[in-house]
Amino acid sequence: MSNDLRKGEQELAHKVIPMTFWIGEALRCFTLIGIPFAALRVVSALTNSFVVTNKRVFGKVGLFGTSEYDIGLDRVTSVKSIQGILGKMLNYGYIEVTDQSGDFYRVLCSAPTQLKKQVFEIQDKYKEEQVVNMAKAMKAS
Repeated sequence: MSNDLRKGEQELAHKVIPMTFWIGEALRCFTLIGIPFAALRVVSALTNSFVVTNKRVFGKVGLFGTSEYDIGLDRVTSVKSIQGILGKMLNYGYIEVTDQSGDFYRVLCSAPTQLKKQVFEIQDKYKEEQVVNMAKAMKAS
């Protein structure tokens, strides 16, 4: 995803697929019924992306019909981490980002609560930079 960065952007956070996810899906393959579900989840995990830069959140969701998203940090209204019981124990789950229009994007990741905190910290730094830039512009005029 680094080739999707714009001029002046730095990648500050991204999703990581947890090792426990791979172990869980391998165990699921021991049952005949579990093989297609495991295959679908593995392909989904490999094809979805989530990146946070110093200016925006962007990525891709979907396998056959993909949806690419690009949300400015000032347009992110909420970030949610979703973990089931197993996800809590093994520290993986989903992170869900919602924009001002109410659209949301959810991807599997390792340590979703930590990633959520990172997004908020990056968003706070972005807002501070915006205030400083506005103050400089007002002082200059």
